[in-house]
Amino acid sequence: MGKLDSAVGGFFPQYVIDKYIEKGGYWIHDGNPLRPHVLLTNGKHSGAFFNSDQLLNDYHFFHVIAHKFMAILANLGYSPKEIQKAIGPAMGAIFFAHHLGGVVSHENGILCPSGYAEKGFDSQGKKIMTFNRTKVSRSERLLLGDDVITTGGTLELTIDAIDLVEAITTEYIFALINRSGRTHIRGRKILALYENNLPNYEPEDCPYCKMGSKPLRAKEGINWQLLHQHYPE
Repeated sequence: MGKLDSAVGGFFPQYVIDKYIEKGGYWIHDGNPLRPHVLLTNGKHSGAFFNSDQLLNDYHFFHVIAHKFMAILANLGYSPKEIQKAIGPAMGAIFFAHHLGGVVSHENGILCPSGYAEKGFDSQGKKIMTFNRTKVSRSERLLLGDDVITTGGTLELTIDAIDLVEAITTEYIFALINRSGRTHIRGRKILALYENNLPNYEPEDCPYCKMGSKPLRAKEGINWQLLHQHYPE
């Protein structure tokens, strides 16, 4: 069972993990060397993965979660009127940010659009996050969220993109799940409904590679199916 930040409260940690399990969005390796394991975006390996794509058709779940975060925001002393846009990194947080923006819009009585930062490369070929399809203006007040924080690297790049355009965020990052073991990213406190520090491994130290398991990207092609299918003992 994951631990819970005191600002969150209630039944939500169990609600979140139960929903991921119910929808087939949580996977954990069973120790069978024939079963592949996960290659993360940062190149590390893992024996567990949260896949929010499996929950995208559950409108009620995201609606409940968004309202919970708005209650947390109010308890922290923020008014929804202080938020002008809800932002998250693509792809996983797009739907989450959409629902956050919808609840802020409802509370304010005026539109609070949502948007996202997407992957790109700078002139030296270094990976960045950038606002190509979402317009973010200087001094615009943003609510930053992510569905699953695995290492925090993508959020760091998203904050770089926000800083580049001189927009403003709250001092909090909202997340459904934080598996990174981190409490803060770039000075912003992570408020996650479910926290469980799951280990990630460098390829040379990966226990799953050492047992003969092959790494693969969980959300590419049929790989999610390959992670779940039956393998002989």
